[in-house]
Amino acid sequence: MTDEGKIESRGLFDFEDVRGIEQKDLILIYRQSAPVNELDKPHNQTLNVCFYNAEQKKYEKSFQDEGGTIQWLKLLKTPEKKIPYLLFQRDDMKGGQLLEGFTYINGGMKQVLDAAAPQVFARFNGNEIWCSSKEFVKDRASAEHVLAWDDTKSQFAEAEPAPGG
Repeated sequence: MTDEGKIESRGLFDFEDVRGIEQKDLILIYRQSAPVNELDKPHNQTLNVCFYNAEQKKYEKSFQDEGGTIQWLKLLKTPEKKIPYLLFQRDDMKGGQLLEGFTYINGGMKQVLDAAAPQVFARFNGNEIWCSSKEFVKDRASAEHVLAWDDTKSQFAEAEPAPGG
C-alpha cells in the first residue's frame, strides 16, 4: 500500500529487507487450495517471511502468520528506526478487520501492533499510523486514532488523542 492508500499488487511474493541488514528476505502470501464451488467463501491466508541463509544458500521460513484474507501489506521504513516494520491489514474471518505489525528484534520477528475494528483505514506518516473506521484518513486531524512508536514499550501505542477521535 502506498502512503496515499493506493493498493499496488506485486504478486504472491516479493523480496524486501525485513531485517534492516541490506539483504533481501522473501515475503510470501498464499492460501490453501479450495474447491471451485467454494472460491467465493472466505479462506485463511498464510503470510510467511523467509530469511536467506548465506551458508546454505537458501531461504528458510522464519515467521508465519495465518488468518483471514490480507488486504494490504506494507514495509514501513522510517529514518528514526534502522529496522523496518512489516505492517498488514487482514480480515478476521468474523466480518471485522485486524491491523497487525511485526519487526525483527533479537533474532526473530516480534509483534509490535495488534488492533481490531469492524473496518480499518490507515495512513502512514513517519512513525505514526493514522486510523479511522469510517474512511481513508486525509490528515492527522481526521484520524480517530493515532498510533505511534513507543520506545519504552517497543511497540506501537495510542499517541495523544487524535483531534477527530
